[in-house]
Amino acid sequence: MHRRRKGNRHLPVYWWSEDIDKLRAESLRARRQVQRAGGEPCFLQLEVVLKEIRRNLRKAIGDSKKRCWIELIGEVNNDPWGRPYKAVMSKFNDYQQPTCPDQLEKIVKVLFPTQEPFEYHVEHEEEEMIRPITHKVLMQACVRAGNSKAPGMDHIPNIPLGTAIQTAPQMFLDVYNRYLAGGIFPERWRRQRLAFLPKGNKPTDDPSSWRPLCMLDTAGKTLERVIQSRVEAAIGNSLEDNQYGFRKGRSTIDAINQVVNTSK
Repeated sequence: MHRRRKGNRHLPVYWWSEDIDKLRAESLRARRQVQRAGGEPCFLQLEVVLKEIRRNLRKAIGDSKKRCWIELIGEVNNDPWGRPYKAVMSKFNDYQQPTCPDQLEKIVKVLFPTQEPFEYHVEHEEEEMIRPITHKVLMQACVRAGNSKAPGMDHIPNIPLGTAIQTAPQMFLDVYNRYLAGGIFPERWRRQRLAFLPKGNKPTDDPSSWRPLCMLDTAGKTLERVIQSRVEAAIGNSLEDNQYGFRKGRSTIDAINQVVNTSK
């Protein structure tokens, strides 16, 4: 009596197909022929055939992965809680946000050390000297917000907020211009929604094992972008050449490259 073979019970990967299965079989067959033909005149010819089959196999796998990814993205519009959602949430099921008040307080104190309050006085210009925000500038700041950013404490997603700004821009212009003229940035927009992401498999009771994410209200960030554009225009080219922060087209990577190149 023949022994029953259990076989491989693992499910195939998502990008596997019949064409890839055939190419895989051809690749294994060609590899065996090359191994058996060692030292024979046909060895080089068989090796060329093997390389060509492997090249076709890699291309087929790459095309299949790309096609499956496009299909997965397309499913988001039709079924936002279906397979794409489950695929993403499966990455987060292995950990939970810290909920213990004592642990949260410990993490926050370590990651966000308290500082002495800094008192400063600003000379406010007269209201007529401050240019009001125009409709064009508001729309540009609204577009820069994007649609995929997480909301802040108000939990208002960017898409409905952007729709509201485009539908009733004058209402937002009145509010923003009033704050801008009075030199006011609401305390409500300075508060951040805090979330923690784990750093690998480190102990959860260690504050350094968590990466903090701070999310602001998009309504406040829109006003920030307007102020930022005016500050950049006022500064112009007066910044030092070796300054990389608060500059367009530069980042910390450029600063690191300069340090590395200088040390060589």
